[in-house]
Amino acid sequence: MAEVIDVEIPFTDLQHKLVIIEKTAPTPKAYPRKAGKINKNPLK
Repeated sequence: MAEVIDVEIPFTDLQHKLVIIEKTAPTPKAYPRKAGKINKNPLK
């Protein structure tokens, strides 16, 4: 499930929302990719 939290930025009139999500599965070993691999084989 996701949780949305309203956040006020101090000393400004800005307001943001944080979305907190629960990780449901482990990240595959292929990620994160190294910088050279990103350039040679970009995601499509």
